[in-house]
Amino acid sequence: RILTKQKDPVAEQRLSENRDAAAQLKQDFANRDCYDVLITTGAICDDHGTGIFVKRIFTAHDGLVSIRSRDLYASHDNIAVANFVLHDRFQSYKVIESHVEQWLAGAPIRSIICIPYINADLALAEAAHRLTGAPVCHYVMDDSNIYAREISDSMWHRACQLPGIRLAISNEMAKAYSTKYKVPFWVVPPLVSPDLILDRARTPAWNGHAPNGILIGNIWDRLWLRDLMRVLDDADIMVDWYYSTGAWQHLNIDPNDISDSHLQIKECADGSGLVDLDVVREAPFVLVPTSRGNHRIGRLSLPSRTTFGAACANTPIIVLGSEDNAVSQFVLHNDIGRVVPYNGAELRNAVESVLQKGEQMRLRRNAASIARSLSAEGLADWLVNSTCKGRPADDRYRRPLKAA
Repeated sequence: RILTKQKDPVAEQRLSENRDAAAQLKQDFANRDCYDVLITTGAICDDHGTGIFVKRIFTAHDGLVSIRSRDLYASHDNIAVANFVLHDRFQSYKVIESHVEQWLAGAPIRSIICIPYINADLALAEAAHRLTGAPVCHYVMDDSNIYAREISDSMWHRACQLPGIRLAISNEMAKAYSTKYKVPFWVVPPLVSPDLILDRARTPAWNGHAPNGILIGNIWDRLWLRDLMRVLDDADIMVDWYYSTGAWQHLNIDPNDISDSHLQIKECADGSGLVDLDVVREAPFVLVPTSRGNHRIGRLSLPSRTTFGAACANTPIIVLGSEDNAVSQFVLHNDIGRVVPYNGAELRNAVESVLQKGEQMRLRRNAASIARSLSAEGLADWLVNSTCKGRPADDRYRRPLKAA
């Protein structure tokens, strides 16, 4: 009796789509002198912070080739000339290398931008470099190796030997990685769309009768959500939560389960997870909770909701968590809000403080003063140029993140 291995229909579909994408890329060779490869774990979409930021950077970039190590979200914005997806992230390096050879064969690749979360991301970047000779930018947006162990030390050691540049989202992230791997990591924070920037503070219309504070984006685990709900209840502070469409699939809970808490669900009208900017500008504060138990998220990252709230709305930021966190240091250094522990009384005091008209406007003016330095204008070209040079093309992003 002969046993045959059944084919995985999803994998077969991915392989077929990748073959079509490779053919599409080859047909495009006559249109461009070179291409830039973008390697990410998740989709380029509005369902998560990294997807929003990457979309913001590269939407208008010409000659982009996208490679994803996983297919985590239903939506994906096709902003690239060709889109490839690795159908099995646990494949060996040799197999990944063979895929990359099929996808990029003959393509004149100028640079490789890798935003790594798992081993496969670094393997894809290394394989693309070995094939094309292009330098690599490793841009660490969330920790995957210091507190988390999604990427092995050996993979990072290999990555740090490749020509190009290494970037991190915060000072704290850059210091942790450069200390461990004995190579420089430069800092580029989560930047915002230039057309949304507010560089002159406005007086909110509520004038003493403040609406609820707001929380923007995802909460990534149930213990984190529980801690947040508990401290809001203890403080008797109402917060409106504008969440993305992917929020509940990570938490595995029903939104109705928290309907009677101080955290009020406010799903965006278009389902995108992108809150109306006028809502943020009128809010008395943006709450940024950090995870006490998950250091991968809570310690080194600078959430994009923070720079968005500061640069696009000038709204005061209240961070829940330790002052040692990257986001706390950003808020304290730029004097744009408060940092308080998970304690109801201290949170209430912080909220009452920022509701005072004089303090509200002082914090908004401070945020407005750094808004232009957080612009994403020209970032795609800056990343490519810096990758090719092997060092930052200029120091435009130093001001808002200079160590306090």
